[in-house]
Amino acid sequence: MKFTVSLFLMIFSWSLTQAQIANVSDSTDDPENIVSGDIQANTAQVNGNCGTNTIIANPLRFTLFQNNTPVLNYQPTSGNTYSLPVGQGDYQVVPSVNFSDGFNVVPDQFDVSFVGNSGELFEQDLCMVPRVETVDGIEIKFYPFYDNPDPFINRFDAYIVLKNTNAISYTGQLRLNYDDNYTLLIDYDEIPNSDTNGDAIWNTINIGPNSVSSIFLRIGYNAENHPNYPLLVGDELVFDLFLTNTGNGDTESNIPSFRLTQTVDADEEVLNTEEFETISPLKIKIYPNPSNGIINIENNEHIKDISIFSMTGQLVNSIKYEQNNSKLINMDISQLDKGIYFLSIQTETSIFTKKIIKN
Repeated sequence: MKFTVSLFLMIFSWSLTQAQIANVSDSTDDPENIVSGDIQANTAQVNGNCGTNTIIANPLRFTLFQNNTPVLNYQPTSGNTYSLPVGQGDYQVVPSVNFSDGFNVVPDQFDVSFVGNSGELFEQDLCMVPRVETVDGIEIKFYPFYDNPDPFINRFDAYIVLKNTNAISYTGQLRLNYDDNYTLLIDYDEIPNSDTNGDAIWNTINIGPNSVSSIFLRIGYNAENHPNYPLLVGDELVFDLFLTNTGNGDTESNIPSFRLTQTVDADEEVLNTEEFETISPLKIKIYPNPSNGIINIENNEHIKDISIFSMTGQLVNSIKYEQNNSKLINMDISQLDKGIYFLSIQTETSIFTKKIIKN
């Protein structure tokens, strides 16, 4: 099983304020336009529609593009709705699922345009739809199902759904591979023939023509204080499904029929429009920009914290400052890869956010 640790776990953590920003820019104008809608999910096994009662909080993350360049990364604070405050201009809005790749979002992107900051409203509802992979005419879905999750147990519930689109019956073997150092199968509604060393195997899967078969799973994972194999925020758990058509005498492929990646507690620290505000750019000067080494930060306010975010909103560095009487800070960014970043400066009264370029 592939196991990765997100970059932000290797850096200092910090606390965000409760102020608001609408654009990641130097502007002091508060935009009044809103892009909003409902976030729903289709978690039914057969012929389902989108509903609002089966998804966890903060299921989606949004990236806004202008001229094919990302300008904002945003995560709503409510599970069933979203509201994006944006300024004037043309935008492409791209939503993505925050915690699992078992879902796609419909629509997967949409365009909005505002001629000014005039309080316009653009509404677009979104639906999380289980991703589908097809093998030998069998449509495979493997997705988490969040219905009243137990807050005291590290676990998630999931469905494996197999739909036979063939006009004849299908007989196969299903194997679920997972890393049993970090996860375990707590429960299932169809008992596997074996479940050892991270392999759960159902020897005989029978699906009639144009019919559906499903398996419910309850999957547990380690806590962050596990003595040997802790799971931390942002770690990824990978589950591989192998479906083999034994009715045709096929042997198992080395390539998974379906791979599900779950992100543990995916409420990562992101550049969130609900948590920042801008102050006048005249109070803080940043130069040279672009830079390949040192950035000078000249300010009239006491700086407490300086953080750097990637274009996707991930925190890549954070430094606490005990500033002396000097109004000039020399910050070394030579260790960063070339590209565009957001520099966020927290003072005693507010937060200033500036786009910087590393040459």
